[in-house]
Amino acid sequence: MKLKDTSKIEPQKDRVLVDIKSKVKDQDGLYTGEDKSGNYIGEVVKLGPNATEDLHCPNLKEGDLAIFSEFSGHHIATDNSIKLKVIPGYDIVATVSDQNNINEQTLTATADRVLISVRMTDESEDGLVISAEEAKDPKLTDLDYGVILQTGPVAKMGLQVGQLVAYESCIVTGK
Repeated sequence: MKLKDTSKIEPQKDRVLVDIKSKVKDQDGLYTGEDKSGNYIGEVVKLGPNATEDLHCPNLKEGDLAIFSEFSGHHIATDNSIKLKVIPGYDIVATVSDQNNINEQTLTATADRVLISVRMTDESEDGLVISAEEAKDPKLTDLDYGVILQTGPVAKMGLQVGQLVAYESCIVTGK
């Protein structure tokens, strides 16, 4: 069944109604994301009553362009060409001010998210953080490294812009 009147949709709890605009592509025209399936950009249409709480997506407002996983939430079939989706606020990883020019100046990290500039571990003989001896440890070689460019409004753990960090690439939405 397809909805004719989408104006009556009211997201509940921490949910956000978004109008899908496009998939996110990087500067080379490739889809972002480890699985190459891409992420979506959607315009925030309506917010549930708890969607802007700290643990969800603080500072989010109607009209924002939000970036989220294509696997998040539920699609809503409509009679017209509008592509709507209801997603949890926490699934929004960033907002973007210009969907045609996505970079560190146009992205804003949400909630506890961190925007990182990825660094390769082979930039020096011993890597950026780990020594040659530590590089033999498979638990450390499976990590990626980067410099924090921006933190979301409720990011904790003492993270600071400019700090070098190690992280598991499986938890990153794009490179």
